[in-house]
Amino acid sequence: MLLADQIYASPIEKLNDCFEGRYTDSVDKQLDVIAANFHYDVSSIRAQWKELKKTVEGVGVYSLAISDEGYPNNKLLWSLYAGEYVGFCVAYDIDKLVQNEQFPWLVNRVKVSYQKDVPIVDATDFSSETQLLQKMLGTKGLDWERENEFRLVYDKPGVKTYNRAALKAVYLGFKMTDSHKQRIIDGLQGRDVDIYEMAQMAGSYDFKLCQGTGS
Repeated sequence: MLLADQIYASPIEKLNDCFEGRYTDSVDKQLDVIAANFHYDVSSIRAQWKELKKTVEGVGVYSLAISDEGYPNNKLLWSLYAGEYVGFCVAYDIDKLVQNEQFPWLVNRVKVSYQKDVPIVDATDFSSETQLLQKMLGTKGLDWERENEFRLVYDKPGVKTYNRAALKAVYLGFKMTDSHKQRIIDGLQGRDVDIYEMAQMAGSYDFKLCQGTGS
């Protein structure tokens, strides 16, 4: 997928947090109060809320991480998501990453926030799409805070082909096999993509970058 300029937006139920997308829904209770106290017909609002929840449940999520160091120095993420340093890490230009979507407004950007309790969604959240998505798809427990996650939320899950100019750099894990490294380097030859090899720094718990042999 790397060499084919593709990513995979996962369905919510396939993500690795068993509490993914959890929130407390207080909308229906609020609508009940409005209907009882003001004798207002809330059936259309209730139907729209039901349809919105169904839409959110059917989205595709592509998860990324923001690096405070400017390069992928998060050892936990390397261990969990890159085969314990056998795999690789990719750096993207986010603006260009979504340009190949037929309807780019169907791709939302969500910076994940981390908190102790699940968020409460109420009717006031309807006024802000950003706030609503933050609560429904962009809030996780404190245990995940180290991931510093940033998400692209697509209208549907599946494979997405992106603008090849979005690929800026590839970082090869220090345990990657030579044949695997060479396949990536050869496959990206001639493209404006920086290739680095991660290396353990002597006397330190940190990494250092070695320039690869790519373009």
